[in-house]
Amino acid sequence: MQPDEPGTPLIVSGRVLDGHGRPLEGAKLDIYHAANNGNYSGLYDDGVPRYNLRGHQLTDADGRYTFTTITPVAYADPHITAVDGVAEAVAAVGRSLYRPAHIHYEVHHPDLITPWRGEIYFKGDPVIPVDFVGGTLAPPALQADTVLHEDPEDVAEHGFQNPYRTMEFDFILKTRTSPDTITPKATPT
Repeated sequence: MQPDEPGTPLIVSGRVLDGHGRPLEGAKLDIYHAANNGNYSGLYDDGVPRYNLRGHQLTDADGRYTFTTITPVAYADPHITAVDGVAEAVAAVGRSLYRPAHIHYEVHHPDLITPWRGEIYFKGDPVIPVDFVGGTLAPPALQADTVLHEDPEDVAEHGFQNPYRTMEFDFILKTRTSPDTITPKATPT
């Protein structure tokens, strides 16, 4: 992210595990999300650097990952909202033009039957039930808690100027050796 990236800092961590609960060392996570204004880098000529709020990393021997970013916010795609009549049509079916805040992940590892692709949402986001693209894309298993940290000493210790959030999310994914009783998480379409 840019050094002056607007938004509330977010430290995300978790593990990538197989169906036995064993860590998947060396799993590659491709991660991206929208900026505080709802724009994704590389989609429009909006002056945002091409790879802003996008990255990838490998899990360690314990299957752990961690990264620092900004807390995504709910957003409405300006190209969709500009279409005449779309707001009225969406409202008529009880939906919102907004997407709930989320982070996109792709998880790759040689032991996975197929790479996992999906979005992790934030528990309590009021936009989830009225999501523009459908309220079923964010089942509880794909929602993570965040914790707001406001103690000035804690904030300074982490190198931030203002309060920040943390979020933990573990991926438990079906591998070639996972028990047959493990059901893979639904992938949003």
